[in-house]
Amino acid sequence: MESSIKEKIVLTGPDWVLIVLNWALLGMMWLFCIKGFMKLPDQIPTHFGISGEVDGYGTKSTVFLLPALGTLLSSVFMMLMQFPGSFNFPVAVTDTNRDKLYRLGKQSLIIKPPIL
Repeated sequence: MESSIKEKIVLTGPDWVLIVLNWALLGMMWLFCIKGFMKLPDQIPTHFGISGEVDGYGTKSTVFLLPALGTLLSSVFMMLMQFPGSFNFPVAVTDTNRDKLYRLGKQSLIIKPPIL
C-alpha cells in the first residue's frame, strides 16, 4: 500500500527531551559566539595543517558558521519530520511495517547531541 505524505509522526517524551536539548545547545553556541565576538582579533585561524601549523585564516565572523549551520540543519530536519510519507526507506512501506519505519525515520532526523 502506498504511504500518504500527509501522515503525521507522533513525538514521544524522549523525542521532545532530545529536541529541547538540541535547541538549548544551539542557543548556548550562539550565546558563546556572540559574547566572545568582540574580544576576537579581526583575523582568526580557520584551518590547521597536519603538523599543527596554521594554514588558513578568516575574519572573526567565521565563528558564526557552525552555529548557523547547526540551526539550519535542525530547522530542516524538524520540517522534514512533518512529512514521513516522503521518507526514502530501503523496503516497501506497508500497513504492517509503517509505524516502525516512521519511528526509525523520525529518530534518524532528531539531531542527537554528541554527548548521548
